[in-house]
Order: sequence, then C-alpha cells, then structure tokens
Amino acid sequence: MKAVRSLTKASIAEVTWALETEAPVFEREIFDNEIEETFALVRGLLDQSKELNLSLAIEEDGVAISPQILRNIMSSSDEIGLEVRRLDEFGHS
Repeated sequence: MKAVRSLTKASIAEVTWALETEAPVFEREIFDNEIEETFALVRGLLDQSKELNLSLAIEEDGVAISPQILRNIMSSSDEIGLEVRRLDEFGHS
C-alpha cells in the first residue's frame, strides 16, 4: 500500500476502497499531455509491483494486457518520439 500511495498520491482510504471493491487503484490515459510524467509513474508502479511480487490487472479499452505488453507499448512510443525529435532537428516537420 505504501508503494502505491507514494506513486499515485492516493489516500489510504482510496487505496483500501479500491482494493476492497476491485476498482482501479490507478486509472490514467497513458498518451496524455503529460506523457513523460505518466510513463514515469506507470513504470514506477510496474517496477514496484514486480519487486513486491504483486499481481496487476491492466486493461486497455476493456481488454486485459500484461505488464510486459504495457512496457512494450511505452518503449515503442519512446522510440517514435525520439525519431520525431530527430526529424525535427533536421527540419523534416
């Protein structure tokens, strides 16, 4: 609970309620206007869950995905963002 609270800034009551009702403890659009901050937060949650050997239920549009698939999605997005920045540097915007 401490790890989740430190990353999500949720209260003890919010985390407890979510766990008791099987509601999302953390729900966020990963491709938002704060993508770098969001990715860092999601990666932190994934790392903490792995360290603590917690099972995560991750969904995208109602479809369950694994933590590895989520990591792959974020990694691909990082690579695309890097390529776009490179092209911008060469004036190909």
